[in-house]
Amino acid sequence: MNGMLTQSNIKGVLVLIQAWYGVFGGSSRLSDVTIPLQCLVSNSKLILPEQSKAGLVGFYDVAYGEEKQLAVKYRFRNILHEVLINDNEPLRIPKQSHKILGS
Repeated sequence: MNGMLTQSNIKGVLVLIQAWYGVFGGSSRLSDVTIPLQCLVSNSKLILPEQSKAGLVGFYDVAYGEEKQLAVKYRFRNILHEVLINDNEPLRIPKQSHKILGS
């Protein structure tokens, strides 16, 4: 195996598809943080503390003084999930409540 993920070996693995950090809405200011977050996955889990995500490796404050959020779309056990949290909220994934209905 050359280290590439294939359909047969990702069944129980947490794979981040897309992650964005910043201000969502009309004047969106977002940073793609998919790779920095994927690097924080351990044993198919991602746990982030109850603090601003701007201090995490690979993140930066895209809108100083404004309320930011983190949106994550991921696949776990071949099922799509997504979650949106406020900047200072903790995050634990995977989670049953993040499942996208019909996926």
